Amino acid sequence: MNSPYKIEIIDETSVQIKSEEIDCYIMLHRNFVSFALVDKSNNTIFRLGHFDFFEKSLSEDDLDLIFNDKLIQTSKNINLAVHTPKRTIIPSNFYSANQSDAYTKHLFDISLDEELRNCSIEDKFTSLFAVKKKGINYFQNKFKLKQVFDAESCMLKTYPLLSGSHTSCFVHLLPDSFTTSLYISNKLQYHQTKKYISTEDITFHLANILKQHNLSPLQTHLFLHGETTETAKLYENSKGRFKQIEPTLRPTTLNYPCTIDNYPASYFFNLYSFILCV
Repeated sequence: MNSPYKIEIIDETSVQIKSEEIDCYIMLHRNFVSFALVDKSNNTIFRLGHFDFFEKSLSEDDLDLIFNDKLIQTSKNINLAVHTPKRTIIPSNFYSANQSDAYTKHLFDISLDEELRNCSIEDKFTSLFAVKKKGINYFQNKFKLKQVFDAESCMLKTYPLLSGSHTSCFVHLLPDSFTTSLYISNKLQYHQTKKYISTEDITFHLANILKQHNLSPLQTHLFLHGETTETAKLYENSKGRFKQIEPTLRPTTLNYPCTIDNYPASYFFNLYSFILCV
């Protein structure tokens, strides 16, 4: 395994916690994997790991080494969230499971090594997303996998807690893509994932989205998050263009290890949303 960029945050009191008391949340991207161990009885994260391989795609050998941990392997419940560009969301009251192919056929193709999955977000939205069969089989065979989620859709549970009555635009940056979610009066108006080369691409996209909705950037709160240096670049590029720009802070409904403050507050918001979504 090539050495990845690694973040490990551990609450020292976790040595007292038994595996049957914890849930494990794993977030998988082509180039990185994150996980959190959580005592759901009091919503406390006592261990968090993030392994970024940059341009290198994760292999099964990489995952074997990362998850060669008894506490993870014997967790009470293990849930997986997958980052995938092949995804769409549908209001749940319009969703019909036997129409899945009709919802996706004009948006993306499902290759032979992929399968279509769905997950529900607070009974408001249903996400349809494509996953690699090999990756899912790995986690199903290695762990007692409980549920599989679309990683980006999980944030639709936590964003409204921050948006309030404002016009709010949330941007989640990954190394190769970004997801924009626009709320007006706390109602979701737009949610889409796109590729980007530079943060100027994102700035241009945001301007177009706001224009399509007859909104001014000077009336819009912009929230940014993501474990990439591009997040800080976008923050600098957007200064003066929006009413307010701020990091998407950690949800207050979770408890965190003390050393979490050693890292930017906007890190791991997607992982936290995943925990709250299950």
